[in-house]
Amino acid sequence: MPGSWREGKRAIAIYLRCLFGAGEEVRILDVGPGEGTYARLLRPALPKAEFICLEIFEPYRERFGLDKLYDRVIIGDARTYEPDFPADVVIFGDVLEHMAREEALDVLRRHCARARAVVVSVPIVPFPQGAIGGNPHEVHRDQWTYESFLADAARLGARVGLSLRGRRAGVFILGGERGGPAVRLVAAALKLSHVPYHANRRLRRRVKFLLRGRGERREKA
Repeated sequence: MPGSWREGKRAIAIYLRCLFGAGEEVRILDVGPGEGTYARLLRPALPKAEFICLEIFEPYRERFGLDKLYDRVIIGDARTYEPDFPADVVIFGDVLEHMAREEALDVLRRHCARARAVVVSVPIVPFPQGAIGGNPHEVHRDQWTYESFLADAARLGARVGLSLRGRRAGVFILGGERGGPAVRLVAAALKLSHVPYHANRRLRRRVKFLLRGRGERREKA
């Protein structure tokens, strides 16, 4: 589906804001933007960032107004696309499950080697899905659990800076070769690593407090 679950979204915004700061000029590649969820979420937190999206289904460009949400829109397939620019952050928001497992891991491997942080959100409960709205790429082709994704990240040698277990989705931030230690440091400071987010009321209050302290919109964490 072109939208995504809200689990962990605000924690991602806090994390990236802490990692880069509001004044840093960073380049963000959003793979499979759908309706533009991450551009809407992150622009207030990173106002000087350049947002680029890679969308495989060209009709979404007009349907969701992607040219108004992103600084650059690229039509292409993440499995074969090679960026002609360095990206500081690469986002896979409910995207990897649309690929076969080894294809998804190959894509992750390439981006973890280049980016400072790679953001991943995937379903961690059974969630079969077929084509939607004429888009055959909406079919779910693989399935992770929270534990199996962490195991795959270890196989890739990726540093896991943040992992949140929601009721339906797992959220992970992997530190690439250019930013792994800094990613882990921010996670430790926020005390968010490897926490069952939905079950931890204290953590949810802390996330809301950090959001208010950074002037971001007060949405339900």
